[in-house]
Amino acid sequence: MIPMFMVLRIRQGDGKAFSLWLPLFILWILLAPLVFLALPLLLLVVLILGMKPLKFVTALWDVLCCSRGLRVEVAGKRNSVYIRVM
Repeated sequence: MIPMFMVLRIRQGDGKAFSLWLPLFILWILLAPLVFLALPLLLLVVLILGMKPLKFVTALWDVLCCSRGLRVEVAGKRNSVYIRVM
């Protein structure tokens, strides 16, 4: 299943924290027309490179679905950023 939400948390050195919940399902709805327009061009490039189109599309879908549960945490001396994909 594709990720539906992303949590972005920014913590500053003085202890202040800012959290933002981003609904990714709205992003998927907005990007769907662009994906359908770009798909023929992408498949043409895949065929030129000699790859199998179905295998390529399947691999892209697998990468998208596997991003669910992704956690990224970057911490500096004073600030930190935490991203979680759900």
